[in-house]
This record gives sequence, structure tokens and C-alpha cells, in this order.
Amino acid sequence: MPVNYKLSRDGKVFKKYRGNDLEFTIPDGVETIGKEAFSCSKVTSIVIPEGVKSIEEGAFSGCGSLTSIVIPNSVQSIGRRAFAFCSSLKSVVVPEGVDVIDHLTFHGCKSLESVVLPQCVKVVGLGAFTGCKSLQLTELPKELKVIWEGGFMFCESMESIVLPEELESIGDQAFYGCHALKTITVPKKVKNIGDQTFLWCRSLTSIDVDPNNDHYRSIDGILFTKDGGTLIFYPFGRKDNSYVVPDGVQIIENQAFYNSTLESIVLPTGIRSIRDSAFSGCRFLKTFVVPEGVESIGEEAFGSCCSLTSLIVPKSVSSIGIAAFASGDSLIVRAPKDSFAQKYARKNGVKFKQIE
Repeated sequence: MPVNYKLSRDGKVFKKYRGNDLEFTIPDGVETIGKEAFSCSKVTSIVIPEGVKSIEEGAFSGCGSLTSIVIPNSVQSIGRRAFAFCSSLKSVVVPEGVDVIDHLTFHGCKSLESVVLPQCVKVVGLGAFTGCKSLQLTELPKELKVIWEGGFMFCESMESIVLPEELESIGDQAFYGCHALKTITVPKKVKNIGDQTFLWCRSLTSIDVDPNNDHYRSIDGILFTKDGGTLIFYPFGRKDNSYVVPDGVQIIENQAFYNSTLESIVLPTGIRSIRDSAFSGCRFLKTFVVPEGVESIGEEAFGSCCSLTSLIVPKSVSSIGIAAFASGDSLIVRAPKDSFAQKYARKNGVKFKQIE
């Protein structure tokens, strides 16, 4: 019977699978499963023997029929994209010797329900679990320090997740689109939370922060910098009709209230900057007062605020970004004569009414 695979000369590297079998056992003596060795094959079940030490980049990527795989304890490293788009894979146990879940390792594994990760894992790579929409992971490894950009993006079934005490960094869009996620607690050692980390978490009602964290704080479930000077994110799932931003806040961060259902938002005096898309998508806002002292309004700050009819802008504003205001016939920008807001409105075809 002809051999349907290729090995290195010494038999230690499994280089390429060439068969059409639905079930396959990798031969004994192999220590490395090579780059894209099984990529896009039709196998449904693969047995990896004890003695294999590494699974290289893309080794099983695109194996859309793969439902079962046993990774032995001898494996110490799993490369980038190793199981990406294994869309039928339902469960995986990562062995104890693996301390990094590399970039895109399980990206697009839409049927993946269960992953057992060893406690020694320190890094979850870029997009490692992006699109794992069936994943029910509830707890992360105790030694985890870093979640890269998009680490758990669009894990739509994940209702809760316990972040470990050793965690230091949560990357951009790490939990973006986790629609079922209801609450989350930021541990005390976290010093970086990236942009859009919790955006489109439609059920999220509260972001709590360990009171001993030196960089962030939570006020009534809303995320702020530790000093209270920047409002970072107002969770999507909150059902309040109105919100009064606390005194001491100077910056409304990018997309802080993005797509909120709030009907009224009151800003305190002392605000200096409203950043890009800060109130974009707030479709129930009808009127809004930008307080005196605000110096800049970012791009699309009030974009897609489709019910907004009146926006009062003070003379202190000297910078307004592209498409800062919702387009349409209903919005009237109200500002003092010869203010920057008046010039902006005229230039961009926005209705304007002078106020004192």
C-alpha cells in the first residue's frame, strides 16, 4: 500500500499528508508536525502519538471536517494558525507544557465549545480565539499575563469569564463582540486596556475593577481611569434612561458611549475633550449640551445620532473633527456668533442657530 504522507529523512518531521482517509494516526518517531502539514485536508479524526514535541504554524489549518484530535502531553509548543478554521472541531485539551496560545491558533473554530488550557499559559495571542462563537470558556489560566488584540473577539456564547490575578494587559478588541458577556472584573495588576476592548458586548451591564488596581477604577459599573479624569467605557447592556457624568471627568474617551440607548447624558463642567465617536450611535439622544470649557470634539463624535435635533456647542471649542455631527435635516447646531462651531456648520452644510 503506498505511503500517503511525507516525512523528513530522519523521520522526525511529519512534512505533508497526501491521503484522503477520514481517520489518521501519525506514525511513531515523529517529533514535529510541520508547517501546514494537514492544511485543508478532509480528515475527521487525527491521533498524535506521544513523543511529538511541536506543532508548527498552520499544521491543521482549514481542516473543516476535523471533529476530534488528541494532543499528547509531550507537545510543548503549538504554532500560529495551527487549528485556524477547523470549523467542526468541538473540544481541545491543550497539554501542560504549552505556555503560549499563539496568534490565530483557534481562529474561526466556530463549533469549538470547550478548551482546557494549562495553568502555565502566560500569553493568549492575537486573534487566538476570534470567531469561536460556540466557546463556553469561563476561566483563564492563573499565570496568564497578556491577552493580545482580538484574543476572544466574537466569542458570542461566552456569558462570563474570570480574569486571573496575574493579568497585566488586555489588548485592543480583546472581547469585542462577545454578545452574551454580562459582567467582567478587571484584576489589580492590569495596566493596559486597549481600544474597543468591550465594544459590541451587547449584554454587558457592568465592568468592575479590583479596588487595588493602580490604573483603572469602576464607578457604578462604568470604566474610568484611576484618577477619574477619563471616562473610558459605558457598558452596552445597561438600560438606564439617563446618565450624569461625574465631576472631575476631563476626557470622554473614543467610543465611550458608542451605541448606547441613553436618552439623556449630562456632562459636568471641567470636560476638555470629547474624542472620536464618543457618542456615535446614541440613537435616542434628542438634545445635547457641550459644556463651556470643552476644547475639542473628535471625528464622528455624534455620528449616527439619528434623533439628535439640538446640539449646543460653546465658544471654547476650537477643534471639530470630520463628520463630528450626525448628518440629516433635523439637527441644529446652536453656538455663539463667530465661534468655531458656526464656521464648521457653514462649511459642512449643518443647520446653525446663533445663541448668546
